[in-house]
Amino acid sequence: MPQLEPCSPLANQSLLLLLILANLTDDPDTPNSYRQAIMSFRNTQDSTAFSSSNPHTFQINFNSLYTALCEQQKSDQATLLLYMLLHQNGNVRTYVLARTDIENLVLPILEILYHVEERNSHHVYMALIILLILTEDDGFNRSIHEVILKNITWYAERVLTEISLGSLLILVVIRTIQYNMTRTRDKYLHTNCLAALANMSAQFRSLHQYAAQRIISYSTPVTSHQLLQTNYTLIHDLLPVPIGMNITLVKKLLQHDDLKRLLKEAQENGQKTLIAVHHDVEKIHQVLERVKKDGGHKWWDTLFGWSPTATGLFNKMLHPIVVLLILIILCFVLTFALYVKLWLMMKKLTRLLAPQKFVCT
Repeated sequence: MPQLEPCSPLANQSLLLLLILANLTDDPDTPNSYRQAIMSFRNTQDSTAFSSSNPHTFQINFNSLYTALCEQQKSDQATLLLYMLLHQNGNVRTYVLARTDIENLVLPILEILYHVEERNSHHVYMALIILLILTEDDGFNRSIHEVILKNITWYAERVLTEISLGSLLILVVIRTIQYNMTRTRDKYLHTNCLAALANMSAQFRSLHQYAAQRIISYSTPVTSHQLLQTNYTLIHDLLPVPIGMNITLVKKLLQHDDLKRLLKEAQENGQKTLIAVHHDVEKIHQVLERVKKDGGHKWWDTLFGWSPTATGLFNKMLHPIVVLLILIILCFVLTFALYVKLWLMMKKLTRLLAPQKFVCT
């Protein structure tokens, strides 16, 4: 696949033609050969035999294809092609997720979302769905936190001299959510952003301090394992909504229009609806043990003081037994010094009081 540069109208028109042909009607009676070819082509390094059931399969150099897709994501048609390949071709999706330089593909996608006000809605939707497809893979969610980026010049809110790809992805998605809440108010865009964050949440690690701050300051925190559930088919209609333990958030959630409508439908069907907030008991016990440990004090803290920021060595030195041993050793040294001093004075006094003999010459 040639690189789709603005100065190459032939490549641009060829891509547009390919997209048109691949999106023609595909019925069992009249199958779309172009779409089947798009869905089944393989890497040139794949030596397995072609299946006789799909005569439209061909081979292409995936490395060249990946490089071209990474370089041309500023165009709508290239982003649409990337979406189609990731969504419909399992061979391409497996290859992309196995790449060690995944940042070359993710960074242009993030830049599209960052400049959301300059892009058309279709381009933003495709970029977001591409991220959603990628975040469905746990390996991708782990690896993006191991890729360290430096000097992200297009991110203007804050100077990011060094940040992981995962933290940058979180920042851009949260920024897209806030832009959508204040400007477009598109519920599908909002849902897809939250879904991408939810997919990544189980693999959050070593987050940049600014990314962690933005997650905490976000008005509807995305936390783990605390889902809104019902005992009827409501769970199939209502997406899991992560909520925190703040009662204000629960009240706001219960006032949501979609939730009120679904609850009313469940009530009309004569079904009892249960809202269950599940908390991680193990985490709560860990917090209680930490509070108990940090809040515990000994009787000698009143005399010698104690600080939670003091080092372990300093706290051990203030233990009463250690202090008592130090005082005993100090008294012993002073006693010995006094004994030596008295012995020297007695020796000198004895020498002065001894009778002196004079020799006459």
